[in-house]
Amino acid sequence: MSVRPGPAPVLPHPACPARSAGPSGDPPLPSAPSVPLVGLPGRAVPPPLLAAGTGCPVPAGRLVTATYLTALRRRRGLRVEDVCQAIGLRTGHIEAIEAAQTRLDPITAQRLMGLYRLPDPAERASVLVRLSGEPGGDVVRDEDARWPERLAAIEAAAGRITVCSGRHIPPLLRSPLCTHVLARTGTTEHPQAATRPLTDGHARVTAVLCGSVLTRGLPGAAGHAVMAQQLQHLIDLTESGRAEIRIVPQRRLLALPYGSLTEIGGDRTLYAEETTIGVVYSAGPGSRHARQTISTALRHACSISESLTLLEQARTRNASSLSSP
Repeated sequence: MSVRPGPAPVLPHPACPARSAGPSGDPPLPSAPSVPLVGLPGRAVPPPLLAAGTGCPVPAGRLVTATYLTALRRRRGLRVEDVCQAIGLRTGHIEAIEAAQTRLDPITAQRLMGLYRLPDPAERASVLVRLSGEPGGDVVRDEDARWPERLAAIEAAAGRITVCSGRHIPPLLRSPLCTHVLARTGTTEHPQAATRPLTDGHARVTAVLCGSVLTRGLPGAAGHAVMAQQLQHLIDLTESGRAEIRIVPQRRLLALPYGSLTEIGGDRTLYAEETTIGVVYSAGPGSRHARQTISTALRHACSISESLTLLEQARTRNASSLSSP
């Protein structure tokens, strides 16, 4: 397969094959049992070594970068070999980056952003290098302006998604009409964060919502109509099997997140908690609070059938409000 390199300049790199090298294979990666990358079904890669002092297989920032880059490559239908041929690097080097075994270096980052033809490749490369080398261990913040795009790519490549919210309909579960109204009227969210619709390519989503989410109106004169349509959208997702909606009764008085807390799963798991200015990723021991929050919410949530009844009742109330004086 012939892949045309992007605009990024080809710079000298220690991982480039020597000019005198023959057709021999690349140096093997460290011997270890093979497991799939976080939430990404497909090619098995050796698991990374434990990050020193964290108890986490890899620092959260490196895991975010590795998963994002793998998602970009697969979205374009490229093999690792295709990427290496296009940007002039050894296969083992790209495999190690995508397996989160090594940090992403600036030269490789620029070449990859150029190859994938993303806008402002130098700025994007700089952010990824920072995330990959973040010394924070189990927790890392992504507050760059393009954080929603990175989170969306990671979600789309996940093998399992569980999202929890105590106040809002999570972006993945919003109807196009609801998304449009929120964007037009303005919300506390990042504009791009509100536009991450669930597609056929996503894994099945489990959503745990506080009951107050169903009673909270949407802005604008047509708020009840939009909310009724949004609730019907949730009902349709449940009945089609694309999502599992679980409602936590308000009487449970659980401390659920104000925004969206998402478990992005596979053999290794990332947690992403959205804020008004970015997203906080956690993994390993650093994700203990996020993991407990979601498991507690699931434990106290109604069954799927009971939740479906609550959704239908809330939809009826909003529809009835349309005819009220």
